[in-house]
Amino acid sequence: MTGARPATVVSTVRPATAYDENSAVAVWAAARSAFGLSPSAARRTQVRGKLRAPLALGLVAEDAGGAIVGMLLAELGRSDDGAGKVTPGLLHLSMLFVAPERQRAGVGRALVEALTARYGWVSTWSPADNPGALGCLQACGFLPSGRKLPLVDEHRAVHLERCISSTLRPAGPGTPATG
Repeated sequence: MTGARPATVVSTVRPATAYDENSAVAVWAAARSAFGLSPSAARRTQVRGKLRAPLALGLVAEDAGGAIVGMLLAELGRSDDGAGKVTPGLLHLSMLFVAPERQRAGVGRALVEALTARYGWVSTWSPADNPGALGCLQACGFLPSGRKLPLVDEHRAVHLERCISSTLRPAGPGTPATG
């Protein structure tokens, strides 16, 4: 049957450990490859560095057999698209990847919900031409901010935010850009 959604496969969402690094990078690489992007050795090294960063928050999703089928990485939100100062109360969802054979089975949603259950103001960028990622994020309460950025090969990224409390997010023109 083509186009059928796989059964929900998440048994556990938990904080990532150093022991999960190879599996998390493998999920990232497989998901990127399935999207038509070939991860270089240099980019793999950058991803490993982000996973090891002291203030990074990594989560992994496991199936019933203990295999890692999804990974998420969040970092402190910063102004000026990530180049500025830390923005109090903001967490930036930097990476969300699901093993290609497990996509559309609730894995991404389980990871995002585990993150947003603890953090009220989260921002992220998503490829505009990835309806699966955008659908997952919007189903979890993320809304487009209206900001867009060019990516490689004429692709564009759209900025989304989820804020459950107006007291967390500054209002007006002084609102920091996130990224």
